[in-house]
Order: sequence, then structure tokens, then C-alpha cells
Amino acid sequence: MVRTWPDALRDALGETTDPGRARMLATRYAGAFSGAYREAFSSTNAIADIGVLERLDDDHPRVVRADLHPAMSPSHESFPFRRRNAR
Repeated sequence: MVRTWPDALRDALGETTDPGRARMLATRYAGAFSGAYREAFSSTNAIADIGVLERLDDDHPRVVRADLHPAMSPSHESFPFRRRNAR
């Protein structure tokens, strides 16, 4: 059996939150991350980004999260920008 990135996300969510919430988040976000994101980041990174996305609301419509990707040297940082209702 082939284990897909969405499978890994679902399993990781199941380890970090209650089963009902894990299923809901996996359904909501399994297809939300681009192929490029999936190539560059693990499901663990996605869980951190999901936490950020889940906190976005009308009062807090934007956020930037500073993160150092393990494959990057310390001189290269990643600053993912998330916006509510972005397409």
C-alpha cells in the first residue's frame, strides 16, 4: 500500500488532537496544500500551519509565521504568509 501525503497528515493529526477534530481537519486540509508545499514540508509542518489557519478570523485576517526549513541553511529562512479567504 502506498502512503500518501494526505494519509500522513491524517495520521499526524490523529496523534495531536482528538479523533473527531482530527477527521474534520484532515478532511478540510488534505487537499489544501499545493504539490510544491507537500514536496518541501512534512505533515508536522502542515499541522503548525493548520493551527495558524484555524486562528484566522475577521479580527485577525493575516499572519506571518517565521520558520526555518530543515533543508535550508541558517541564512535562508521561510516566511509563509497566510490570509483568510485566500485563493
